[in-house]
Amino acid sequence: MQDFSEQDQWKALILYGLNQATYKIALGRTLLSLSQQGYTTVPWEVLSHEFLQQYLQRLAAGDPMPQQSNPARRTKMERIVSDMQVGKLSLDQAVGGTGLTAFDDVILRFHNLGDDAAFQGTFYRFDFRRTLELTDALHAVAASNRTELEGELDARWSLLEGAFTMRHENYDLANDLRLVYLSHGYKRRGLRV
Repeated sequence: MQDFSEQDQWKALILYGLNQATYKIALGRTLLSLSQQGYTTVPWEVLSHEFLQQYLQRLAAGDPMPQQSNPARRTKMERIVSDMQVGKLSLDQAVGGTGLTAFDDVILRFHNLGDDAAFQGTFYRFDFRRTLELTDALHAVAASNRTELEGELDARWSLLEGAFTMRHENYDLANDLRLVYLSHGYKRRGLRV
């Protein structure tokens, strides 16, 4: 992986990493934000607060898009945000819940590209549930072109939400992929072509 720049490695993880939910994208936005704020050592509570803020912003709309591939379930973050919105959780409780439950997979797997963990430790190292150590590589990437990187993260997040929204039913064997997409891709949310 030495042939790739740090920015290439970041983009590979964000744009080509496997996603069952939007957590990797939210963590990417969190890391950029924390780097911009000047953090090198990030206490777990600060990490949890910033990660929660990413979801609060994303799910602020009245009818938020799904955040994972299984349409029958909601992610931990969707449940935490929902509980905050209806007053079941205070901000402190939501931050605590985020720190305890939301990072189980994403912190460990953020650096994975497919089954390959070759980028492990490139952008952060961690003492689980205590601190995250942001690396010089992350700071360099965040300083390079933050606006472009945030745009890519937002686009990837929207792409995932759209894919998670589509119903995967009534497949047809057809020669014209465009017609299959038009007839089946827009069945989400009651829209018809």
